[in-house]
Parts: sequence; structure tokens; C-alpha cells
Amino acid sequence: MTSVAEVARSFAELTGQPVFPARVWFDRGSQRWEKAAVAGFAWPDDASADPEAIESMPWQPGGAHPANAYGVALAGWTVVDIDTGHDAEPLIHRLPLTTTVRTVSGGRHLWFCSPAPCPSGSYALPFGEFDIKADRSMAIGPGSRGYAFTEDVEPVAIPGWLNDALALAVPASSSASWDGGTVSEGQRNTTLASWLGSACWEHDSDKALTAAAWEWNTAYCDPPLGRSEVERSASHRWRQHQAERARFDADTRWLR
Repeated sequence: MTSVAEVARSFAELTGQPVFPARVWFDRGSQRWEKAAVAGFAWPDDASADPEAIESMPWQPGGAHPANAYGVALAGWTVVDIDTGHDAEPLIHRLPLTTTVRTVSGGRHLWFCSPAPCPSGSYALPFGEFDIKADRSMAIGPGSRGYAFTEDVEPVAIPGWLNDALALAVPASSSASWDGGTVSEGQRNTTLASWLGSACWEHDSDKALTAAAWEWNTAYCDPPLGRSEVERSASHRWRQHQAERARFDADTRWLR
């Protein structure tokens, strides 16, 4: 029987992607499948595509918690991760045939070569909901526990239109809530502008964005900016967002 270490080594030799020992398990508390590197292994820094390095990794075949999977520390590749329950059929039907893997939870991983880095994150776009795993993100490799090929073909380049759409969009997982602490005088306008760039995608009107911006300003800016300044910044960014969104919708209308 082929060991998970041997599968990982073969994958690394074929693709040049760095791999590392991992575990996949079902957490009864959260009712979710969880994935992680084996305890004590520092990924992505210690991941490798070198056969000797892979052989020396802690696969622990006789240990209490042996690796039952291998992770891939993505380098120049992108995985489109579509979970069960996510409506992404319009996207799937338009994507070219590429390496596709059924995941342990019943979802799909579509593997692409990436001519340019894609932004990792969770996306809810007009043509579907999906996650993007890109450079220095982890994907569980095919042949691991519960991960099997459904399309065992060569990976192709990620389509330019999808790369463009991802560059325009803000990941749904990149919350517009601020977690950087107090914003001091001299940094307030720049930080507000950055916050507004993400927040635009989470609000449906100029009025809603302005109200949220005022709340953010009073909570985190020391001292807070004046109301008129916040309103001008929010209104200006909303107009920019509307133009960006119109271009985005035009570029992806054929997908819907």
C-alpha cells in the first residue's frame, strides 16, 4: 500500500510544489472537517519539493497521530475551492478543464497554474461563491485522506478574466472591521481611505457607507475626524466604487 509520504513525494516531483505532512480529521464539536500540518511542523517555511527533505519530514507512521494527508504550500499555483452548499455552477461551467479533486467534505478543488499571484480569500461574486487559495496558502493534496481526482489532467493557467475579477473584488472574508487599534492624527485620512475600500463591498448605498464610516471614525480615530470630512471621503470612495463595480459587472455579465 502506498504511503502518504510516497504520494506527497510523487506529487512534488511532478509539480515542483512544496509539500509537508498534514492531518485531516472530523471535529465533532464544530461538525466540520479540519486540516492542519502535523504538530510541530512549521509550514510553509519548512515545506519542500526536495525528495530527501520530504523523506525526513515527521510523517510518524507508527505514532499516535500519524499524517494521513499532505499539505501543499502553494507556490505559483492557485486552487479554486468550492464547498458543498456554495452556488458556483455558473463559474464551474465557464472554467477550462483542469486538475480537479473531490474534497473530504464533498466539495471541489480546481488546480490552476498562476501566471500572476491571485489574492487569497473567500469571494461572493455574481457568478458564484468560492475560496481562493494562492501563494503560501495551504491546500490538501490529492491522494490524501478523502481527496481524490475527479479530473486527472494537467493543470492549466488560470483564466485572465478570473484573475482580473479577483483583482477588482475584495474578498468577502476581508472584513471591513478595524483591528489595528487607535488611529492617531496624521494617519487618520489614509487609514480611513483604506478602510473605505473594503467597506464599499459590504454596504449597498452611499448613506449606509457614510454611517458606517462615521461609526468607525468615532471608535478608532484619536481625535475623530470632523463629520463633513468623513462624509466627503465616504461619498468620494462610493463614487469610485460604483465606477469599479460597473466595470466589473460589464466584464463578467456573460457569466451570469
